[in-house]
Amino acid sequence: MQTHHDTLHPFIFDNTPIRGNVAHLNTTYLDALQHQALPPVLKQALGELMTASALLISTLKMEGAMILQLQSTGILKLLVVECNSDLEIRATAKWDEALLDQHKAEVTFTQLIAAGQFVITLDPKSGEPYQGIVPIEGNSIAEMLENYMLRSQQIDT
Repeated sequence: MQTHHDTLHPFIFDNTPIRGNVAHLNTTYLDALQHQALPPVLKQALGELMTASALLISTLKMEGAMILQLQSTGILKLLVVECNSDLEIRATAKWDEALLDQHKAEVTFTQLIAAGQFVITLDPKSGEPYQGIVPIEGNSIAEMLENYMLRSQQIDT
């Protein structure tokens, strides 16, 4: 992917099993922010989940879409990011404005998410959709994704 300031660069360390991607979604992220007036703490969560979607779908050999979804009882009620195999991303968020106003100081990830679930849906163009659902665990989007991989996929990340 290389759209304006968006980049996805694969890398590999020779003679090791280590490989990955580095993603920058500047244009896509700014476009997503233009469609909603998000508070700063939600902007960060949205950006992290958008980046995660691009990184995750780039590792799959699948034509179709991946949907990452957070549902919670915290400030952030719903965060959904959809990324297709062409690396086109769209995202939306819903939050409790009154609950956010109660936490005028810096909001922690736990306050933002509280109790809830994390859902990954794979929707291939051919074949049956797959959905993995786990409780939200961790103190960041990265920890939440890592815990998902450990619980749902049994893969060390």
